[in-house]
Amino acid sequence: MKLQKSMMQIVWMYLIIIMIWPHNFIFSAEINSLFNQGNQHYSLGEYEMAINNYENCLQLSQSAALHFNIGNAWYQIDEVGKAILHFEKALALNPGYPEAQANLKFVRENLDLALPEHSWVSRLAQILSLSTWCWIGAASFWAVIALITLPRLFGGSNLLTLGGMLLSLILSLCTVIALYGYHNKNNEVVILNNDTTLRIAPTDISPSNAYLQGGELASMERTHQEFLFLKTAQGESGWVLAEEIGKIWE
Repeated sequence: MKLQKSMMQIVWMYLIIIMIWPHNFIFSAEINSLFNQGNQHYSLGEYEMAINNYENCLQLSQSAALHFNIGNAWYQIDEVGKAILHFEKALALNPGYPEAQANLKFVRENLDLALPEHSWVSRLAQILSLSTWCWIGAASFWAVIALITLPRLFGGSNLLTLGGMLLSLILSLCTVIALYGYHNKNNEVVILNNDTTLRIAPTDISPSNAYLQGGELASMERTHQEFLFLKTAQGESGWVLAEEIGKIWE
């Protein structure tokens, strides 16, 4: 009876894999096709068509390479704010992406944009990608459980066990801090267009407090209807329309 039940479970797992696998294959083929079409359009100088293909890819799967290519295409048609947004998105997904780092630095220096001052929490988070931190957190958590449980079951505890437990606890703490840093990225935005009005109040008829340059970074602090209250890297603050900014982390 137990053997029959086990066989049924194996059969069901096999059927589920069969049903899922073709969809994943089709999905991957469609992404590759759109990505290659985008690359072809880009090489021909058809940048808007390339962006359309890349953004269709994003509807299926997010990746740092896609955002990097979109950023390059926007830059080619002088949409610098959107280019910076997608370079930032690429680095949010893969902080160690050297090409995205280089392009972002070049564009910012070319426009004389102020570099943001990141806290030590943000700098720690940006050492590794979010998925990597999650894997480290899960592995270190279970390592702590194992190092606490196994010596009690089998007896004995030594300095190596205590050292492993301490290292796992430190990694767990670093992961929690890094995840908090990624959580704060929810509030980071990029100004999309030049001469974006920074309003004193959240209304269309409000007088301006300042005008922002496309590509500037800001922190979103609160919302009111279709308006967002921002604080820029230069310390200026005020209200902008939601459509005038792009969120780095969504």
